[in-house]
Amino acid sequence: MKIAVISHTGSVGKTALCANLLAPRLRNPIIYDIETLNQTACVYGKKTEEVQINNFPAFLSKLSSATDDMIIDVGASNVESFIDAVIEIGGVHNEIDYFLIPIIPGDKFEKETISTIQELSIMGVSAERILVVFNKIPKPRRKRPVDIESLFSELFAYLNKTGKAVYDKKAIIYESKLYDILAKQGIAIDGVLSDKTDYKAKLTENLSASQSQRTEWSDKLTLYRFCNVVDENLQYVFNLLFPPAQAVSKP
Repeated sequence: MKIAVISHTGSVGKTALCANLLAPRLRNPIIYDIETLNQTACVYGKKTEEVQINNFPAFLSKLSSATDDMIIDVGASNVESFIDAVIEIGGVHNEIDYFLIPIIPGDKFEKETISTIQELSIMGVSAERILVVFNKIPKPRRKRPVDIESLFSELFAYLNKTGKAVYDKKAIIYESKLYDILAKQGIAIDGVLSDKTDYKAKLTENLSASQSQRTEWSDKLTLYRFCNVVDENLQYVFNLLFPPAQAVSKP
């Protein structure tokens, strides 16, 4: 699959989703950063390639010929330039399977999400290829369901009227401090979970180890558990957005 993660506004978590929601679940994906001035997936230890808008035709050639999956992280400040370049060349949007739009709570973000959907629709992207994901949602206490329609009433009113994008009310990614922790350490969730060391056993079986060593093991165990919980949420949302019959999972 080739997926563009796009939004007219920053701070909605595009890069964290590229590195932690999409990259671990696609087939050998390359992450392309479209002239972003903000954080890129490299802060999570992912290899990325920067694309300059003035060299867009060369990138589009890669887009058409690529056999591996691709993730395109469009910086908020370059959405207009990206869309203009795609329109100028013509038909290029059909090379991208899905346009994923993260939205977080707030009137500004609803308006910008609607604007992004409108521009993609005008460009010729069909509704079933424009996917909305609800990101950074405060986790409900005592397992109460999130009233997602109340949080995004303007967006739901627009989508219910126009049908210009696809959404699932259960495609909710909860707010978590984990992403900041991982960015500071330069690693993504899948990087943490790939470490199969049994740190619990190390702590149990090595009572005489130095305090610094035991602290290191304890920190790694805690981070692993934290990542496991968040990854379950991400896997659930990924399956909603890209049902297994559509998605080609990473082997």
